[in-house]
Amino acid sequence: MIPLFLGPHLRKIAFYIDRTAVNLCLSILSSLGKSYPGLESIELEYVPGEYSDRFLKVTSLVAMEWSHLQHFKATNVSYNALAHLASLPNLQSLQFYDLGTIPRHQNKTIGHGFPALKRLHVSTLNPEHCLGLIESLSSGPLERLSLSFDEPTPSVVWKELCNALKQYCNPKYLKAIELEDYQEEYMGYNGGLDADDYIIGLEHFTSLFSFHNLTDLILKPFYGFHFSSEAIHNIAMKWPNMEHLTLRPNAVHPLHASGITLHDLETFAKHCRKLEHLGLIFDTTLPNNDNPSKRTEQQSLDTLKVLHVGHSPLGDQPSVAAYLSGIFPSLDHIETFEGTEGSDDGEGTSVDRAWLNVSRLVPVFARVRAEERALANAQA
Repeated sequence: MIPLFLGPHLRKIAFYIDRTAVNLCLSILSSLGKSYPGLESIELEYVPGEYSDRFLKVTSLVAMEWSHLQHFKATNVSYNALAHLASLPNLQSLQFYDLGTIPRHQNKTIGHGFPALKRLHVSTLNPEHCLGLIESLSSGPLERLSLSFDEPTPSVVWKELCNALKQYCNPKYLKAIELEDYQEEYMGYNGGLDADDYIIGLEHFTSLFSFHNLTDLILKPFYGFHFSSEAIHNIAMKWPNMEHLTLRPNAVHPLHASGITLHDLETFAKHCRKLEHLGLIFDTTLPNNDNPSKRTEQQSLDTLKVLHVGHSPLGDQPSVAAYLSGIFPSLDHIETFEGTEGSDDGEGTSVDRAWLNVSRLVPVFARVRAEERALANAQA
């Protein structure tokens, strides 16, 4: 009966598997497999919990029904289903909400899979599952990779992940990488872990330098980073085509200073001439002898529109705004951890409001500079 309602040319389905009707869902999806063998896109979602094993069985059986898929999205699948997906010649997009049932050594045995995959997004509790999946890739045309972990990840694991990406992903194609520690219950939490084991330095992701075509790099470890000015210079020099760069913690109040200064932002202005979005935690202190109004054209970057500052401490607002307007004259949006609007409660409120004021001052200073340059050129 289903084909009578859906028509003969169905190419995409999105299905939410309800815990009260698992068998019915399986029956419906199986009938679709017989009626629509050419289906190209499947999205299956369920909420993990009491019936996770039954849901996993359903999604895994469904995944193995089709051989012409181009897009597959699901909460989780079994090893056999993942091996089937890895063998599909046309699968271009793969997404898992809660991958977590397949040990790394099993994933690795798939070997040289996913020959056409261009987009991979995985959320999981344990990064080991992501490592196994990466090690099953065939060094094909993967362009966009997003991995998120439900708990803070040690820096040594971040390094292992980045090394695996270098080994199994093709630098010719990969343009976007996102690695993120995310767990809502941890976001305002800074205790119980040894922060030194979770702080990320350049040495933990230098293997990503092999991806010279990167345009998007988003790294958000829970506890954040620590960089030197030399490290910032190396990052900017290695990725001159970067358009979106985020290197900031996912904790509301990181325990460790990033080591990045306001002057380090000029490095990106000089070397990343296509940069549109920059996300960093940095020290806004200006040296006493610094004159924010004197910036050369070579130090300014017109392409940058968005600056995400997290909870970067802020001192003299007009001076910081003047400085930013000199190096990022087209900047029109400054984001904090909670956004640019601030809130009525919470410790970050004053920081949010201060940065909101800076975001309003930046275009004012930029217009003044532009008018001064125009007047100077007219008089020359």
